[in-house]
Amino acid sequence: MHRACFKLAEEYEDLVEDWYFNDQDSDLMDLVCRKNYLKGIDQKCLDEIYFPKGDNGKKDESSKPKKKKSKKNKKGDREETDIVPPAAEAAQEKKDEL
Repeated sequence: MHRACFKLAEEYEDLVEDWYFNDQDSDLMDLVCRKNYLKGIDQKCLDEIYFPKGDNGKKDESSKPKKKKSKKNKKGDREETDIVPPAAEAAQEKKDEL
């Protein structure tokens, strides 16, 4: 396939160059494939939808990566039990001494 693509590009190099400099508003695949390479033969292959290997074209929610919930608190996002005012800390120390 790779070599065939290079051969096709080389064969229609002047056509692609003319399209690049003068007519980029038109579709390159239509110009090269429909109007030149496949002229007069079956062109159904150009209307097929390509799906990469392993992809059936359906959007599956389960295939999306799920976000992991962090157990750690973010900076500045503390629980109430983490915050101990200095006065309360001193009072607790006195209770422990008794």
